[in-house]
Amino acid sequence: MSRLPTDDRYAQLLQGARELFAGHAFDALSTAEIARRLGVSKALLFHYFKTKRGLYVASVRAAVAELIAMTEPDPSEPPAVQLWQSMSVYLDWVRANQGEQQQLLQGGIGVDEEVLAIIEEPRAITLQRVLRALGLTESTLELELAVSGWLGFSEEVARYWAPRTSVPKELALGQIVASLQTALAVAKIDASVLKDPQKSDLRRDSET
Repeated sequence: MSRLPTDDRYAQLLQGARELFAGHAFDALSTAEIARRLGVSKALLFHYFKTKRGLYVASVRAAVAELIAMTEPDPSEPPAVQLWQSMSVYLDWVRANQGEQQQLLQGGIGVDEEVLAIIEEPRAITLQRVLRALGLTESTLELELAVSGWLGFSEEVARYWAPRTSVPKELALGQIVASLQTALAVAKIDASVLKDPQKSDLRRDSET
């Protein structure tokens, strides 16, 4: 591997590690194997990441940060459009990163508090996004339960849809959007701002 600026080298190693962990369980890769596949020495890996766990944690953090950034809704759009577009991007991300979703965000190194905290970040941020979309300033137990259940449903829909290219994206997306509206209605939370009669426009926008 040729010499690169420190930031570029770090980013290159991290991207390579994400790809490796996406296809292999944490315990299936030794530090020596990771270094060999990345074309660097173990010493260089240790220099940047200290341990194999450190490299894994950095990989999880990078994947989560990417997902959060990509699904950030456009605040200039109506709440219904924000929801539709954000979840459309989420589905695309899961399909494009199926291995990473499985190994980094759902598998990994067992009960590791730091990793679990990182994985929970998108959930906490999504709750804040829903609050903002609903025009609320404070959360409630009912809202948190509704959003938590919806997120679990959305993750399962995305995981089912991602490898099945014959399943229309519009079908998966429609179920995800409708399920949030239903969950909020059951919790007796006014979600009327998330209902938009121009669904055809939302569907068209989600495909562009």
